[in-house]
Amino acid sequence: SSGINAEYGDILSSQLQLGLLASGYPVLPISRDFSLTENGRKKKKTRTTFSRAQVFGLERKFATQKYLSTHDRILLAAALQMTECQVKIWFQNRRTKWRREKAMMKQGNRNNLLMSCDSDHMIQ
Repeated sequence: SSGINAEYGDILSSQLQLGLLASGYPVLPISRDFSLTENGRKKKKTRTTFSRAQVFGLERKFATQKYLSTHDRILLAAALQMTECQVKIWFQNRRTKWRREKAMMKQGNRNNLLMSCDSDHMIQ
């Protein structure tokens, strides 16, 4: 926890100095698109594109921590100028990708082991 405070302390202290943390929580941008199409249906939300710096920060955090507490999510979102929801969804999606990659590696190791065993028993 103290590492987190050191990592994001500058951003939080600058928000404190600006009076943005009166509630005790960082102020995060909220973007909601409630516009409607011609037939009265809600428009599909466009895909969010993250900057390289944001992705780098998210990946760096994910490398050390696969799950974030609410407090950690608030701090990371503030540090990367993202919403808590964006960070939460990014981590959910990244864990899914991580599990899929892990399963593929496991399957690849099995295949390599089988191929290795087959080549050991080949008649020359």
